[in-house]
Amino acid sequence: MKLRKSRKLVSILVTLSMLMVLLVPLATPALASTNYSGVTTKTFDPDEKAAENQDLGTFMIDIDPLTLGESTALLEAVDSNGDRLDINDVIVSDPYDDFSASIADVTYSRQSDESFKITITAKKTGEFQWLMALNVDASDAAEGEITYKITKLTGQLESGTVTVGKATGGDVKAEVLTVNTINEDGGDVTIRLTESVAGALDKSAKSVKLTLPSGFEWDWNNAIADTVSGNAEIGAFGHGNNDRDLFVNVTKESTTKTVLDIKATIDVDDSKAKYGDVNMTLGGDSDMTVTSLIIAVFGDYSATVSAEDVKTVVAGQLEQDIGRIVVEEDSPGSLSKGKTITLTLPANARWYEYPNVDDSNITVESSPTASGTNGRVLKYKVTKESTSKSGTVKFKDAKVHLAVDQTGDLDIEVGGSAGAKGKVTVATIEPVVTVTADVKSVQAGKQYQAAGDIEISEGAAEAIADDRDLVIELPNGVEFQDTPTVEVVEGDLDIDDSDIDVDDNVLTIPIDGTSTTASKIKISGIEYRVSGTVAAGDIQVKIGGGALNEVNDEDALEDLYPNFSGSSYNPFDKDGLDGDYSFDDDGIFPTQKWAAKVVNAKVVTDTTISETVFTIGAASYTVDGVEQTMDVAPYIKSDRTYLPFRYAAYAAGVTDSNIMWNQADQSVIMVKGDRVIKMVIGDTTMYVNGVAFTMDVAPELVDPGRTMLPVRYVAQALGCEVIWDEATQTVTIK
Repeated sequence: MKLRKSRKLVSILVTLSMLMVLLVPLATPALASTNYSGVTTKTFDPDEKAAENQDLGTFMIDIDPLTLGESTALLEAVDSNGDRLDINDVIVSDPYDDFSASIADVTYSRQSDESFKITITAKKTGEFQWLMALNVDASDAAEGEITYKITKLTGQLESGTVTVGKATGGDVKAEVLTVNTINEDGGDVTIRLTESVAGALDKSAKSVKLTLPSGFEWDWNNAIADTVSGNAEIGAFGHGNNDRDLFVNVTKESTTKTVLDIKATIDVDDSKAKYGDVNMTLGGDSDMTVTSLIIAVFGDYSATVSAEDVKTVVAGQLEQDIGRIVVEEDSPGSLSKGKTITLTLPANARWYEYPNVDDSNITVESSPTASGTNGRVLKYKVTKESTSKSGTVKFKDAKVHLAVDQTGDLDIEVGGSAGAKGKVTVATIEPVVTVTADVKSVQAGKQYQAAGDIEISEGAAEAIADDRDLVIELPNGVEFQDTPTVEVVEGDLDIDDSDIDVDDNVLTIPIDGTSTTASKIKISGIEYRVSGTVAAGDIQVKIGGGALNEVNDEDALEDLYPNFSGSSYNPFDKDGLDGDYSFDDDGIFPTQKWAAKVVNAKVVTDTTISETVFTIGAASYTVDGVEQTMDVAPYIKSDRTYLPFRYAAYAAGVTDSNIMWNQADQSVIMVKGDRVIKMVIGDTTMYVNGVAFTMDVAPELVDPGRTMLPVRYVAQALGCEVIWDEATQTVTIK
C-alpha cells in the first residue's frame, strides 16, 4: 500500500513538471517603451556672437527594455518658426558610467548640415538610458522655443520632440497711448513698455532709460510701474544727475511676456522749455524698438481755431448750412471759466440757426447771446474750464443767410475774452448764377437795334427758386423794343413761357419749377430803343429778382418767418435772443439787390466805328477790337469774299433801320447818308442812287436763308476801304 501511494505521487509530480515546461513558451513578454525628456534648457540671444556655437539643452533617451537589434532615428534642431538650425557637433553623455555603454553601442553620422543620424546597436537586453545634446549655429534662430525633433527611421527609436532652449534677444516697444498737452504747470504722462518676447526687458537697474529734453524734468519720486500683464519684477526707479533721466529698474526678468505702464509727472522750467512736441529719447540695457518718442505737447494758455466739413453754399439764398468751427485749447485751462467765445459773420451773412455746442473736457453754455447791431455776432460763455486734459469745443449745425452779390470764402472771426482768436473758412460761396453776353454796337436816338444774346447759368441745381420771378433790368434811357426769346437751353429748369413780360426797361421771367441739374437760360432776339440822351459807352444789364435773391424777397421771407409782416422785423425774437438785427420788406440786404451784371451792347456814334475785321470761315468778328458773333461765316467764291448782308452793312456804318429786304423781288437795300444801294439775288447789277454798275459776281442765298453779298462792291459803294490779308485770311473794312 505505501509503495503504491509513492508511485502515484511521483507520477503526479512528473505530470506537473511536464505541464510547466509546456506553459513557459506561452508566457507574454514585458512591453518595451521609448521616452524622450528634457534634462536642461539653454536661453540665449541670437544676436550675440556666441550664438554661432550655441550649446542647446540636454535630453534623455530612455528605452525599457532595449531588445537585441539596431534602431535608427534622424535628429534635428528646430526654431519657433519651424526652421532647422545648422548642427556643428553632437554632445554625448552616459548617465551611468559605462553601464549603458555595456548594453548598446551608440554612433552618429551626419546626414546634412541640419541633421544627424543616431544608431543604437543593442549588445544585450535591459533598460537603456542615454544623454545627448547638440551644438548649433543659432545666429538666425527666430525668437521663441528651440526643440529637438527626432524622426523614426528603424527599430525602437520613436518620433518625438523635446524643448531644449529659448531664443530671446527680443526688444521692447515703447509708446504713449495718449499724447496730452501740458503747460508751465506740468502734467502727467503714461508710457507703455511691451516686451516682444519674455525676457526682453533685461535684468538691470538701467534696463530702460527715459530722457526728457532741456526744460523738462521727471518727478521721479512719484513715478510708478503698473504691470498690465506678464511677470517681470520692477524695483524703485533710478534717476540721473539732473532729473531729466528716469531709469526703469528690472529686478527679475520675465518668463512670460510683460507689458508695463510707466506713470509719471513732468515738471516744466518755462525759462528753458520750448513750445511744441516734447520729444523723449530712450536707451538703457534693453533693446528698444524706438530711440525717441513724443510723449506730450507743451503749449501756452491759448487756443487754436479751425474748421471741419466745409460746405459749398449759394449766394442770395436763405438758411444755408455751414461747416463746424473747432476751438482746441493748446493746454488745459486755456479757456477760463466765465470767459467768452464770440463768432462773428462777415458783412455778407446773417445768422439763422445758431450753432449747437459739442464740448469735450470743457463746458460751454449751449445758448449764445446776440450782440452788435447787425445780427452777425454770437457770444458763448465758458461755464467749466478744463483741468488735466485740453478742452475742445465744436460749434456745429449752424445756418446762415447770404447776400446775393458775394462769392468766395465765407469766413467767421473767432474771438472773445477767453483767448480763442482766429479766422476760419466754413463755406465756399458759389454764385447763384453766372451771366455771359455778346456785345453789339448800337446808337443813341435809334430804335430796333440788335443787342447781344444773354446766357444765365445756374451755379448749382435748384439755385434758381421756383414761384419767384427772374428780373432783367436795363439802364435808364434804354428799353426793350419787343419781348425777346427766352428759353432753357440746358438742364430742366421750368419757366412760364406764357407769362414772360416786358415793361419798358424790365424783363420779367416767371420760374415755375426748380432744376434737378444746373440749367442755362438763353435770352436772344434782343432789340433796344436807345434814347438820344444816352451817352456813348457800355449798356450794363442787371440780373436779379426773387428767384435769384431770396434774402431780399418779401414772399420768401414771409414763408421763412411766419410773424414777418413786411414791416421792421427782428429775427432774434424767434429764439428769445436780444439784438438790434432787423429787416423790412426791402429784405435782409437791401443794398445788395442784383445777382449779376453784364454788358451786351455798346453805344457808339456814326463816326465811332472805324474798323471791322472778318475772318474767312469764322462766325466771330471784331468791331474796334470788341468780339461779336454772326450766325453764318464769311467764305470765298470765284475769288470774291462774301459776307452776310446785315453784317456787311453794319461794318459799312449802316444802321438796322436803314437795312431793308424785299421778298417780292429778292432784293436788298442799304441807305447811308445820301447813298442808296440796291442789289438783287442772282443779279450781277448793283444800283447806286439808281445808277447801274456791273459786278463780276452776284449776291446769293445760303442756309439757313441768309443773304450773302460780295463785300468789296458793297463797301466801296458806301465809301469804305477794304483790306485783304492773305496770311490771316481776314477782311478789314474801314
